[in-house]
Amino acid sequence: MKLFFDQTKHSFGIDSNEQLTWGKNHLPLSTANRQDALFSVEMKKQEGQIGPIIGFLTSAHKTKSFVGNRNTFIRIHNQIQQTGGLIIVFTPLGIKQNRIDGFVYNSDDETWVKASTPLPNLIYNRVATVKQEQHEQMKKTFQWIKEQQIPMFNPHFFNKWETYCLFAKEPMLKRYVPKTMKITDNATFQQFIQKHQTLFIKPIYGNKGSGIMQLQFNDDETITLRANQFQTKIKSIQQTWDKLSPLFSKQEFIFQQAISLPTFQNCPYDFRVLMQHHSKQWHLTGIGIRCAGRASITTHVPQGGQILSLSQIEPKLNQTHIAQIGKQVAATLQHAYDNIREFSMDIGRDKKGHYWIFEVNAKPMIFDEPQIQQKGLQNLITLFYEQSLFLQEE
Repeated sequence: MKLFFDQTKHSFGIDSNEQLTWGKNHLPLSTANRQDALFSVEMKKQEGQIGPIIGFLTSAHKTKSFVGNRNTFIRIHNQIQQTGGLIIVFTPLGIKQNRIDGFVYNSDDETWVKASTPLPNLIYNRVATVKQEQHEQMKKTFQWIKEQQIPMFNPHFFNKWETYCLFAKEPMLKRYVPKTMKITDNATFQQFIQKHQTLFIKPIYGNKGSGIMQLQFNDDETITLRANQFQTKIKSIQQTWDKLSPLFSKQEFIFQQAISLPTFQNCPYDFRVLMQHHSKQWHLTGIGIRCAGRASITTHVPQGGQILSLSQIEPKLNQTHIAQIGKQVAATLQHAYDNIREFSMDIGRDKKGHYWIFEVNAKPMIFDEPQIQQKGLQNLITLFYEQSLFLQEE
């Protein structure tokens, strides 16, 4: 069923006198003249209600209409329009008493336009940074969503230290996590680097490989400090601590044992695993391979990494085993947090064939591999319908 956008009212209507409602709060649909409409959207009709409305929660931008990856939002809009549903991107400033003021995508002229809708049937948390997510106004928004009893996923970014502690306590997962510590004093730092020789330093809320450093304890007791596109040698562990401790006092970091990974053309590679929940169970949507760049310490593409295909590596991946790990991770996250419905994992395989969980990400980036990207979008739309209770058309 089509809804038509009235640009003077910044709202949608139906070109008939049929009595229908829409939104979480079941507001009546107004009428609209299709001849005067700026554009139309395809929706589902179910038991006298039109929907679903999927609210993409993000934050305001100083110069743009909202913060977020517009290309990703457009891909999801295009996908859901094939079967019916409306995406409205909104910020805390757009929350009104019984409606949402936000932005919807006009596919006809490829622009985002201001629009008002009833309260969404489902909210997808697309707040882009931890800082934005922890802002007082955003916290009030999360509380408002809870009070309105609107389903929302995923609830928040993952804290790397918290997730390590969760996995390290799980009998089925603890053998897959590298030794990790939250180091706050010089003595513990010295013990950790002397024991493990090479380690990674990661911000507890970092993503896309940003802020990661590598330390290597050398035979002459010097320390090699590496970051992406940067390397220096420090004379001693003490001097290393003196250099880094001011950074640790400003931001929380974890120290993680480095795992020796197999290489492709002398560059280490690991795996990005996308897990999604639909049809009452968790699914491994796809596995991407990321290879570090020549001057990079991480495999993240934004930090110089490159994409490999499954056919380029030997031995072949044990995808059944990775799926089992992913489902156990999912069960652990679901038990600890709220409505987790998708996540990605950075996983490595050492030279003995053992798999290691380096980190999990609450808000996966769109995968570059077309097959994973398309399957991920399809699963996401299925999940939207399940969570919003728009399961079928009349």
